[in-house]
Amino acid sequence: MKTTNRLFTSDQGEVVPSQKRKPDPAKVLIYVFVSVLAFISIFPFFWSALLSTQDSASIMGMSLSFGDQFMNNYRELAKEVPFNQAMWNTLVVTTLSTVNSVSVSAAAGYAFAIYQFKGKNFIFSTLMLTLMVPAVVNLVPYFLIIKELGLINTLAAIWLPAGVNIFGVFLVRQFVASTMPKEIFDSARVDGLNELQIFFRIGLPMMRAPLMTVAIMVIVAAWNNFMLPLIALQTPDKQIITLVLRSLNGATSTPWNLVMTGSFLAMLPLLIIFILFSKKMMESLTEGAVKG
Repeated sequence: MKTTNRLFTSDQGEVVPSQKRKPDPAKVLIYVFVSVLAFISIFPFFWSALLSTQDSASIMGMSLSFGDQFMNNYRELAKEVPFNQAMWNTLVVTTLSTVNSVSVSAAAGYAFAIYQFKGKNFIFSTLMLTLMVPAVVNLVPYFLIIKELGLINTLAAIWLPAGVNIFGVFLVRQFVASTMPKEIFDSARVDGLNELQIFFRIGLPMMRAPLMTVAIMVIVAAWNNFMLPLIALQTPDKQIITLVLRSLNGATSTPWNLVMTGSFLAMLPLLIIFILFSKKMMESLTEGAVKG
């Protein structure tokens, strides 16, 4: 095959053959660094999937090949602990936590950004200060409150507190204040819309980006929640997946094949959600970041 060099015109008008571009060392280093980080991020998922197909002997022998014990491990796991019930409880808690948090964040953030009322700045500043308080400090007041409300050993004790998402309120408030001009709402009022109609017809659709971000954060946090369920849930039929997997750790021995099978199945829904909605997630995180 006959090859030809690419030609281009120089500043002096001469036609000279083009030269191959040399790779930029800085870009190569960045690609290598990003590739290493990607491998570190993906490897736990691969390792969990690999170990979930092996028995305990193969795991202890550090076998690096996929086995055929996945279904046996799953059946043993379902006999050992209420795994299926825990997965369902986790799904319910995650769904209700997300709906609760997104709803409250949308309403509160919108109100702080649009309306003027007495004590507005003081209340908002107080809410921001609560972000400085370590979560562990709230565990005792949390237990006393749910005890007084009669919510001990109920799933409501887990998903109701998710509505108090101060960062979600802050995120929505900043987005509305910086990207949604008040003239839009004034025009809607002139057209005869009341405040609820303005919120649902105009405000809520425009807040899609921050609300998607809040939803992503709440889904991950609720699915992996451990401390609140540990305090509030007592009977096996009410426990969620994190507590069930923790109960597999014995004082003398741990069935690692069951632990890894349960861990793989527990992370699988989040992985599927990320694969299906990764594009929307990235769009929601970047939408509104640059003001035109």
